[in-house]
Amino acid sequence: PKAEMSAETLNQSALLIGSAVNQDGRSSSLTAPNGPAQQVLIANVLSGSRINPHDVDHLEMHGTGTSLGDPIEVGAALNVLRRSVPVSGASSRDGLVLEAAKTRAGHCEPGAGVIGIFSAIEHGELHLTHGLPNLRGLNPHVESVIKGLAETYHYRTPCALIAHQNVFLVSGDRTKPRTCGVSGFAFQGTNAHVL
Repeated sequence: PKAEMSAETLNQSALLIGSAVNQDGRSSSLTAPNGPAQQVLIANVLSGSRINPHDVDHLEMHGTGTSLGDPIEVGAALNVLRRSVPVSGASSRDGLVLEAAKTRAGHCEPGAGVIGIFSAIEHGELHLTHGLPNLRGLNPHVESVIKGLAETYHYRTPCALIAHQNVFLVSGDRTKPRTCGVSGFAFQGTNAHVL
């Protein structure tokens, strides 16, 4: 039988509350990402974990910095996680930190997902996020996706450009557990996501 336990009783750094893997299926090429498959994956993990999309406050993205993959990933994530945050009712809890550990640790190939999980644990424990040290300007396609979704779903623009190496404390209620998602996508179309 499943025992109900709180983070306090377990005295732990992090709790894995859900995970799933899927496959892109047909796409335009072996390396082309599939946004709808990424959306289905994230939605399935949220549903299976019984987590409200708006309670996810941090996403450790696959984020390889490619002009094709990054806009698709950002669009897929925001479509699921921030589809209906109204401007008038938005709170500090509605913010979503988009981070990519690859900017600090490199790609790490098969270890990339583990680096993302370590980064998410650090974010959850210390309530901080890292700047993106190699980012000098926002990909115009990513910016276009963010602005388009903000207009479509009537929410505040959900990200800020942090283009330096500093570490920032994340605002919000520090007594509540942080919910972080971690995404990893393989070049042949396998997608993985954990909360």
